[in-house]
Amino acid sequence: MISLRPVDSTNYRECIELSVASEQQGFVASNLQSLADAYVWREAAEPYAVYSDDELVGFALLFPFSGDVDDESIPEPGTGLRPGRTRGNRRERP
Repeated sequence: MISLRPVDSTNYRECIELSVASEQQGFVASNLQSLADAYVWREAAEPYAVYSDDELVGFALLFPFSGDVDDESIPEPGTGLRPGRTRGNRRERP
C-alpha cells in the first residue's frame, strides 16, 4: 500500500539520498534543496516521504492551499510552485 508519512528525524536522511534519473534532474529540485525550502517556508510547505508498504520510494513537498491565504502572498520556494502544487522525487529503479 502506498502511504505518505511526514519527513522527520527517522527518515530525512534516506529522503535526501533519493534521486531521479539523470535525464529528469532538470525538472525537480534536489530533495536536500526541497527540505531546506520546507524548513525556511515551514508555514506553507509540508514535506512527505512516500512509502510502498515500509519501503521509501519517493519524496513530495506539498504546498497545501488554504482558502484564507492569498496564494500570491506565499513565496515561491525553490522551483517557484504555488500552493496546492507539489514537487517530488522518486527512487530511481535500476
